[in-house]
Amino acid sequence: MELQVTDNPDEQRFEIRADGELAGVIVYHMRGTTIAFLHTETDDKFRGLGVAGRLVQSSLDSARERHLSVLPYCPYVKTWIAKHPGYLDLVPEDRHPDFGLLLLLPPKIRLFFRED
Repeated sequence: MELQVTDNPDEQRFEIRADGELAGVIVYHMRGTTIAFLHTETDDKFRGLGVAGRLVQSSLDSARERHLSVLPYCPYVKTWIAKHPGYLDLVPEDRHPDFGLLLLLPPKIRLFFRED
């Protein structure tokens, strides 16, 4: 299955096509140099095939290339970032608590905050 992700700024969404067929979208809102990911949706017949993950990764890669800050309001995008901490730097550090991303601090820093 060939997957292709494109940005559709007129619709404010990234789209993923599987063999040319629309398979999913991430709806976003742009404000200045910040992109807020609001909702991710995939067609039922493409679920469980890695389509949503590929869509999120490509969308985040695009944000990085464009030097945009990311606000992951979409629970799927937030969870994906939590599982792939190499993308955590896209979320402004002062906004990490807003998205429950404090648990992603490096182990040495977490030990400093450990409660015994």
